[in-house]
This record gives sequence, structure tokens and C-alpha cells, in this order.
Amino acid sequence: MNSTRWRCISLFLFMLLLPGCGGEPKGEVNGKVTLNGEPVLTGLVTAVNEKGDIVGSASISEGDYKLFDLPLGTYTVTVQTQDAFGNPVGIPGYTVPPANYSSLPPEAKKGIAKEQPEAVQKAVKNVRPIPLKYASAKESGLKVTAGPTPTTFNIEMKGKGETPKLPK
Repeated sequence: MNSTRWRCISLFLFMLLLPGCGGEPKGEVNGKVTLNGEPVLTGLVTAVNEKGDIVGSASISEGDYKLFDLPLGTYTVTVQTQDAFGNPVGIPGYTVPPANYSSLPPEAKKGIAKEQPEAVQKAVKNVRPIPLKYASAKESGLKVTAGPTPTTFNIEMKGKGETPKLPK
């Protein structure tokens, strides 16, 4: 009698948990990022849904990116190499300088830069400004659909790179 009761309870629990197994299917988007035909070595690629929500982001490494675990659907893609303050983005291990960085003397700036790990220092030197329109979901013009199998989407940007500037 006792083993029958446990079997029934086990079966009941199994049935409760079964609908959660596997979850929703997810997609992957990967590819290369170039500006005027040259690889963009560092930066950040972001997928934005139609509501304007960020659903995924990936660092650019040596011109390649890979977005994982995207809900299936169509997204606008943005690319950034610098934030609104001109700091590099998408570099693992990069520490943002202090708020007063721009007013520091050159020697102090060099000291802060040398505190970064060597790989980060090298990546920072490879940061290239990109046309600012590619950082905006409203202006990038980059659309991709994440399906049940990996999608290759090469991001081929054109134009003159610009360093972001805060509004005055």
C-alpha cells in the first residue's frame, strides 16, 4: 500500500513538472562585423525586440559575435564600440575610468590605463568609432530573424566613424 502511494505521488509530481521541460525554443545569431570592409575588432552587438526591449547582447571579438538564447523572432540589431562618454564597450574585464577622467592630467590618465590587464589595454587600442546610426535601434536599419537553427548575419556597416558626445 505504501509503495502504491509513493508511485502515485511520484507520477503526480512528474506530470506537474513535465510541461516545464525544454522550455521555449531559442535561437542563435552569429556573424562578422565590418566597417567599410574592415573587421570591427571590439564592441557590442545587441538584439532589440519590437517593444524596444534588449533581448540579447554579445561582445565582438576579432570581428566575430554570437548571440545565444534569443527567443525566436525578428529583431533590430545595434552595434556599439563606445558608450555615450566615449569609453569602449564590449571588452571583457574593462574598467570604466572615474567620472573626472577627462579633467585629469595626462600622466594620471596613463596610470589609470596601465592598471587595466594587458589584454584589455590591447583591445582598447583596437577600438574604432563607428557611424552613430548603428548604435540606435531606430536608425540602424539592421534586421535579423532568429529561428530554430543558427542564423548567420554579417553586419556590414558603411560610413565615417564618430565618437559619441553627450548633449550639452
